[in-house]
Amino acid sequence: MGKAADLSEFDRGQIVMARRLGTSINETARLVGCSRSAIVSIHAKWINDGDTSNRRQGVGLTRVIKENGRQTVPLGKAKSAPDSGSADSPI
Repeated sequence: MGKAADLSEFDRGQIVMARRLGTSINETARLVGCSRSAIVSIHAKWINDGDTSNRRQGVGLTRVIKENGRQTVPLGKAKSAPDSGSADSPI
């Protein structure tokens, strides 16, 4: 049986939805093919955090906050070219 850390995002989503629909812990564990403790752990994490991912914090490109403070732009992304014509003109 798989550990909670070994489960795919799809399996984690299946666990959350099965539990939300009222499926028992035992039945959910049987359907997904993992331990009861993994079911409880993943469901509790979803209830508390609203997220089941196992992503590490601080990994990947840092993000820069724009001046207006609302949008973030990931570093390393190519900026789009400025619009040089109207939307109706053919390319």
